[in-house]
Amino acid sequence: MNVYTFGTSSGGKDLYGVDIYAGTGTPKETVFITAGHHGTEGGGVEAAMEFIENYLESDTPFAQQLKERVRFTIVPCVNVDQYALAPAQRAYNNLNDRDLNSQYNRRRGIEPESKAVKELYLSIEEPINLAFDLHETEGEWVKGFSIFENKPYRRRILNHAAHAAGKVSKQYPLHSNGVIHDINPSCFDGFACGEGAYSYTFEAPLSKKFAIEDRVEMQLIALDDIITLYYKDRV
Repeated sequence: MNVYTFGTSSGGKDLYGVDIYAGTGTPKETVFITAGHHGTEGGGVEAAMEFIENYLESDTPFAQQLKERVRFTIVPCVNVDQYALAPAQRAYNNLNDRDLNSQYNRRRGIEPESKAVKELYLSIEEPINLAFDLHETEGEWVKGFSIFENKPYRRRILNHAAHAAGKVSKQYPLHSNGVIHDINPSCFDGFACGEGAYSYTFEAPLSKKFAIEDRVEMQLIALDDIITLYYKDRV
């Protein structure tokens, strides 16, 4: 595991990235995971951190093969200024009151946090075939977990989100059928999809009905399932 800084926030705090790769030489491809674009969505940050721990500790043959072939680049928290505050003091946007997940389309302008994530992504030379952004959606109208799934232009359609939603539904409710195909070029998932990755945004239900441990587990179930489905015949 390599931990490094790749930029600074609006408030001058370091942005941290984590690379996990056990192979020799250049990895064949990369999986890119982000979380914490919004300061009030702590479950995504916790899920990213727990994924790092679980993946590092996993010693299954599949995990070992994956580590030797694929690099995982994880940005556990984009909106670091808000996460430096106590939970009750955190705001949804960054210190400049900008939504960091609407900053990936040049026409809207780019805050330093989003710009740094974008530059990190584009600096990776090997193909990025899977990209994930971990979020939560607030409101009592949200019935459960959902996945935004989008495919790159001209690449074949995958149905991994439906399978992952099915896995989540064995323990937790879904919002509608759990899968949404609605790409937004200004968000990270639209940017990643435009750069050639199958792009997934997870939305856990941020409500009093679900403890943070449950919201984290929803995301981890879906993350593990999609990664396994995509790579089971590739490593």
